[in-house]
Amino acid sequence: MTPLHRHIQSLNDLSKQILREIRKDQPDPVTIRDFMDQRDESIQLMEKVASTLEAGRLSSDSKKNLSDLFDEFSLLNQLLRKLLHEKLNRRQQELMKATRKKEAEDQYYTISDNPDISYF
Repeated sequence: MTPLHRHIQSLNDLSKQILREIRKDQPDPVTIRDFMDQRDESIQLMEKVASTLEAGRLSSDSKKNLSDLFDEFSLLNQLLRKLLHEKLNRRQQELMKATRKKEAEDQYYTISDNPDISYF
């Protein structure tokens, strides 16, 4: 197994850890950020290793394994993007709901003969 294989496997492992953390009911942003930083460092190291690798010297099994690892990386990356997008949308909806509720409560409690309850 070449250093490139190890770096891609490391990226995949970090991506899986990020996915597990994001799927939690209360994901920890600091933990996710740490994993993302580690992932970025691993990508930078992988780029250095890949630039020195001679693809012609790899066996067909090694090339196949490398291709499989890249495919897994691509799939994990798509899952990460999708899950993060879903989480972001859910949080935005919760924030909008809370804002409307707060505006409605504020309007209701203002001293007025005709409170505006259109926020409900």
